[in-house]
Amino acid sequence: MKPLEIFAQVQYGLENIALKELESLNITNYQRYKGGFEIIGHWNTIYLLNNQGLCFSRILIRLNRFIAKTFYDLEKEIKKIDFKPYLNNFNNICIRVNSITSSLYHENAIKERIFKYISKQCNKTFNLVGEADTTDTQLILLTAQHDQFILSIDTSGQHLHKRGYLDYRAKAPLRETIATAMFISLNKTDYDIIIDPFCGGGTIPIEISRFLSTINSDTFRSFNFMKWNTFNKDYYKKIIKNTKKSINIKSEIYGYDISEENINIAIRNLTLFNQVNTIKINFLKQDFFNLNDNFFDDYQSPLIISNPPWGKRLNNIDFIRILKKLKVYENHVEIVLIIPECFLKLIKSYKTLFNIEAGNIIVSAIKINEI
Repeated sequence: MKPLEIFAQVQYGLENIALKELESLNITNYQRYKGGFEIIGHWNTIYLLNNQGLCFSRILIRLNRFIAKTFYDLEKEIKKIDFKPYLNNFNNICIRVNSITSSLYHENAIKERIFKYISKQCNKTFNLVGEADTTDTQLILLTAQHDQFILSIDTSGQHLHKRGYLDYRAKAPLRETIATAMFISLNKTDYDIIIDPFCGGGTIPIEISRFLSTINSDTFRSFNFMKWNTFNKDYYKKIIKNTKKSINIKSEIYGYDISEENINIAIRNLTLFNQVNTIKINFLKQDFFNLNDNFFDDYQSPLIISNPPWGKRLNNIDFIRILKKLKVYENHVEIVLIIPECFLKLIKSYKTLFNIEAGNIIVSAIKINEI
């Protein structure tokens, strides 16, 4: 079988965490770049990355690489691709074009020609849409730089952070891929208690439980490749069955929040997730500042991991109050936070796990050594 040229997209800053996932999936033939990995693989690689990879954004297949300086060149290369196996079962197409310092710079004109040819080849009337994150939409990407073009097709469908079980959102939710990356970056799973004291809609506790479990991502959502004519369902099931991990977990997992509304949102999310989850999560209305100073004394390996409210909701004074409470536990408890870079100066010693951008703000996931 001819190898596939695959690109596994990842949010800037999460490359090191995604690399750990590649290694855990025994994917070794890759080239690392900022924002993703070029991988030489096969269909099993596509299946594993979508179903088992928890930090990736999208998984693409490179359909063609070519040089084009004119629309004639472009159309000649596009016609080399048989789109029918990928598109016959879709009604919507989203085409994204990004052309930088190339002779063909009119992105809308490029998009129109691609769409026109695909519709003609497939002999079907598609809807050209601007949003790719719907279940009936196939995303096609064309990037160009200095007349060098790469044509790709998305295998994932909805963005991979959309797990299918976190349907209800609290204010300013943390993206699921980031929550998972925080936990993976610790290189440890044998905590006897895990607490998120500012859990919001429950993303971090649920994502940790998802990572520790044997739940497959397709339990709650589908992937676009499942609608392609090339999809081999039996082979897919065999690949996924043979890669299920088995972790003996006895962790107590808790999510606290002072907001009853947030706890109710978290419980609603948990209701769907618990249909297949075997690791118990407890969401409780609890003011973290009222937590007993001796709360963790009977635990051997406790973890506090959280995305405290920040931005307009938290200033330096509020964050200092949080740090004073955390300091009570710092000698016995591992403490992991994701916070704006501007707050780092308030902490004496920490290890940076990764940095990402949230809007125009640099945000750091850190493991605290000393407050």
